[in-house]
Amino acid sequence: MNPTYNQGDLQSLALAKVIAAKLRGDPSLIQIAFNNIERWKAQGNEAPVYKEWLGILGNGMEVVCAVLEAETDEGQRLRSSSPFPGVLSEEERMSIWKTHHER
Repeated sequence: MNPTYNQGDLQSLALAKVIAAKLRGDPSLIQIAFNNIERWKAQGNEAPVYKEWLGILGNGMEVVCAVLEAETDEGQRLRSSSPFPGVLSEEERMSIWKTHHER
């Protein structure tokens, strides 16, 4: 684990690990990320990280999951611009948030 991770980074990693597990269980959920990026770009947000994510998404499920679960600065940087809003339910997100704020 990266020793410079703060509480928010740890929560982000925990969320990403649950997202990765859901993607492995239902690969069709990856379409949510493509749709989010498409919508954000249509709204005028051309952040370079979205191009990075499109490349990652195009490299297959295991690459996507490896990035989501990477305990590295690069993994954290990419998670900070995650295209996966909507994969987790509000209940799943709140459960992870609560778990990480009780520590």
